[in-house]
Amino acid sequence: LLAPPAASAASAWLLSPAHAPNYGMLLVWAGPYYAAACACLLVSLHRERHAASRRSRLALTAVMVPTLLGVLGFINVGRALRPQYDFFPYVAMFIAYSLGAALIAIFLYGVLGIRLRVERDPVESAMRTAGMGASMLSHSLKNEIGKIKIGAELLDRELKAEPQRAAEGGAAESLELIRESADRMLDTVTRIHGQTREMDWREQHCRLDELLLRSVARCSAAAALRGVSLAAGSIQVPAKVSCDPFHLEEALVNVISNGIEAAAPGGTVSASLLRERRKLVVRIADDGPGIAAVHLPYLFLPFYSTKQGRSNYGIGLSYVYQVMKRAGGRVDVRTVEGNGTTLELTMAPSRLPDGKREAGSRNGN
Repeated sequence: LLAPPAASAASAWLLSPAHAPNYGMLLVWAGPYYAAACACLLVSLHRERHAASRRSRLALTAVMVPTLLGVLGFINVGRALRPQYDFFPYVAMFIAYSLGAALIAIFLYGVLGIRLRVERDPVESAMRTAGMGASMLSHSLKNEIGKIKIGAELLDRELKAEPQRAAEGGAAESLELIRESADRMLDTVTRIHGQTREMDWREQHCRLDELLLRSVARCSAAAALRGVSLAAGSIQVPAKVSCDPFHLEEALVNVISNGIEAAAPGGTVSASLLRERRKLVVRIADDGPGIAAVHLPYLFLPFYSTKQGRSNYGIGLSYVYQVMKRAGGRVDVRTVEGNGTTLELTMAPSRLPDGKREAGSRNGN
């Protein structure tokens, strides 16, 4: 791609006696680039189905395409035909149009992921933040109450099938699951109570492998009830990371729970931990139906869900994204419709000494 402009620059010196740009060769190089850029913008706008993203793409197309075509017509084509004529005043009008349209679009719809907003009422912002905090609380409580219900159903099943054996062993495990879920519910309420502006992040030195194994254990009852095989796969290293163990474990439970819900009865979900170069990767894979390509750009948006039903709030993956961002990591989705889904949570190994908390890491109190 760099060869044509290099050839054009060389031709300006070698072939033009006055060392002026060779506008003909410049047109041959730049013309297809401008045309392809406009075509990409128009095709992207045509294919976009999400309403909010379509408005943003429409604004970007309206800002960029007229000026790109104006530059192509007046500068590249015009100067190639009439090298001595000054076409810049005409191009200046397109540039002025783009600047004005971009300023308007940034306020109204956003351009290139940037949107400016004038906050007219500070209460509006506080209410939005409080609403998000309340939704996260409801989502977490919904998960834990669901686990309590599962524990109770398993206990009831064991008591009906083998009353004596259940009384001796299995019942104790189910009751322990109920107690742990109740404790986490109380911890969740305590953390969110009194602050809704920001995630209550308490960073410390954690064992990622232990958090993963604990998350698998917490989800095992749900997998058993659904008839899904859940297993902790390869865990190559005793990995240490800097994170809030409460939030990271909740994020892992959310991803594993999504895999269990996606897998059909008799299906499998695996959770593994490995080191790739200088990163630690938690890989959670299911053999469910996969995710349609149309949903992929919006998976981490708050309140967006591919599942139906009143209990699906669309908060889970958005919460996972926020946790990974706070932990300095990322979450990636690999899926093929009909062939399952794999989520990868990537983090850097911790450099904090054991037991030492990072200064200033606790926010929101």
